[in-house]
Amino acid sequence: MKYFFTSQSIQSILQTQEKEINAFVLKGSCPLIKSKLLYEAVNKASEQGFTCEKFLSPFNYEELACVYIKGKNILICDGEYLDLPPGENKIIDIDKLCGAQLPAERLAKLERSKYKTLSRAAKEKNSAAILQRENERMSLKYISKPKILNYILRFIGRNGITPLGETGKRLIRSISSITAWGVHSLYETVFEECSRIYTVTGNLKCAKSMLISGLGEAFVQLGCDAAVFNCSLTGEPEHLCVPALSLAFLSDNDYHFLPYVQSGEIHTERFLKAKLPESVKFRMNLNDEQIDDYIGKTVFSMYDVFETHNAITELIFDIQNEYFDKTLKHRIISEIMDNN
Repeated sequence: MKYFFTSQSIQSILQTQEKEINAFVLKGSCPLIKSKLLYEAVNKASEQGFTCEKFLSPFNYEELACVYIKGKNILICDGEYLDLPPGENKIIDIDKLCGAQLPAERLAKLERSKYKTLSRAAKEKNSAAILQRENERMSLKYISKPKILNYILRFIGRNGITPLGETGKRLIRSISSITAWGVHSLYETVFEECSRIYTVTGNLKCAKSMLISGLGEAFVQLGCDAAVFNCSLTGEPEHLCVPALSLAFLSDNDYHFLPYVQSGEIHTERFLKAKLPESVKFRMNLNDEQIDDYIGKTVFSMYDVFETHNAITELIFDIQNEYFDKTLKHRIISEIMDNN
């Protein structure tokens, strides 16, 4: 199973596991070296019969940012994306272990450029999120919460879903991200887990979030673990996956075009208690145009981040890789897997 990395996802893992998690933070200058170590951990876990949750880098989604090894309760995270509190993790400093001299001045210049551009992308993304939340606030008073609740109860009853046992877990994950190549979605993660997939359609994003959130809570109360996939823009619930029931709900919009609809559509207009006035629609459409503009700018900024990210790899990869491949990689993973 693969997702995009978010700090919310990792915190969800830390908070929902009953056993103590063995957490490892990778320090080091080369993103690709750390990613290779994470892929090696996935391969080693697979050889031993364990499954993994893989979290992709938001800068380059061919690279890994984090891995959670189920069964062994091992979390390995690139410290560039998430620095866990002291005392809760073991630090593996790859630069120190490799021992090679790095071009510090050029490396520092590239890293400053990368995080300056990343800060610009965050501001552009936040501007889009503010407008999206304004749209949600404008439409909220026209949505009927009782209609959403009634639909959830009827869906559960119509499908003969009964309690499976104790309360399940609400897991937070993300399958979409604004990347250097646009808004990318990892729908294959859901398709691998679920055979019954419903598409939630319409322009009322807050109705979609309320429905997804309500369904997720209902399935948790029925004893199912429910993975809620949050929107990469606003952080609100956007998709839902219930593996125990092979059931999923995916929100459709201009940025999340679904390959197909397998089980049916749920139109959010059915949850309106009154039609949206034309003045509200007009204002929302204007906001949508600005949102598109800000997302486009974010994509271009993320492409600049991607190029600088790769320039850092090109600068130091060859310096560290030979020793890392021959000696360090297998030793580190063996120590993590065999001693935990």
